[in-house]
Amino acid sequence: MPRFLVCAILLLGSLESIAQQRAQVESALDGGVAPDEFVILVTGACETKPGDFAIRDCVRGVTRAEFEQIISIAAPNATPQIRQKVAEALGEIIILSNEAKKRDLPKDPAIKETVKFSQLQALQNLLISQSIKKDADNVPQADVEAYYNAHIGDYQSGEFQKIIVPATVSDNVDERTKLAADLQKRCVAGEDPAKLQAEIDDKAKRTPTKLVELKNQHQNFYPVAEHPIFDLKPGQCSAVIPEQQDLAIYKVTAIKTTPIADVKDQIVKSLQTSRMKDEIAKIKSQNVVSLNGKYFTVPAAPQQPATPKK
Repeated sequence: MPRFLVCAILLLGSLESIAQQRAQVESALDGGVAPDEFVILVTGACETKPGDFAIRDCVRGVTRAEFEQIISIAAPNATPQIRQKVAEALGEIIILSNEAKKRDLPKDPAIKETVKFSQLQALQNLLISQSIKKDADNVPQADVEAYYNAHIGDYQSGEFQKIIVPATVSDNVDERTKLAADLQKRCVAGEDPAKLQAEIDDKAKRTPTKLVELKNQHQNFYPVAEHPIFDLKPGQCSAVIPEQQDLAIYKVTAIKTTPIADVKDQIVKSLQTSRMKDEIAKIKSQNVVSLNGKYFTVPAAPQQPATPKK
């Protein structure tokens, strides 16, 4: 988090000035607060070591401009209630961080490295959330349309009638294939799929089954080999498709396409995520991380004892 503590330049014991600063905070509740006015004021943390005492250790404040800069990064869409909670948390951070300084924690070498690492993490997060995300969020309409057209299958649903040629119709694979091919030609010629299903059920000597009617089908739920059925137009029949032991023929009854306006937000989010990943990958590719093999050694996995032969 960026430095936000503003030191009030006051004379030692200037309680009147402190009261004036408190009045500024109170006036903030009524609105009309200037950018350089305090909206958070912390007083009373004055128990410093002899010789290190200064009034800036007693009074710390955050101006409206500073707070709004912090909130724009930490919680840009925060409600008034959340903003107030952030402000309260900020006051606690000021108190406890000040106490850490009094205890000389920043001078501890181990603490310095911890703070340094935290700063690196903060910069990484800010790069992603502020700079990279900001660029990625700017998705032109042309990119949305290009993505939509390239993935049109994802926004289409089909309705089909499915003729099943059961494996039990014949033990001879060639004969079963020939029967399916004949049904496919008759389907293409416009014969009723329900009639064709009844005929093949009769040949298989099984109880007549109701023709399978498939509604709201999406390409993503089908194996790649069956994706071509979504390229057909209503009224067309597919080629014979092997499905486990059976064979199947699909007749398209309807193909519905979701308008781009209905999926624009979804596409934009997908493109934003993709653009962020691509930018991060690009930055990483321009740098090389090398580890010292003498230091970073991974012990070999213990070998399992051989199983004695019986």
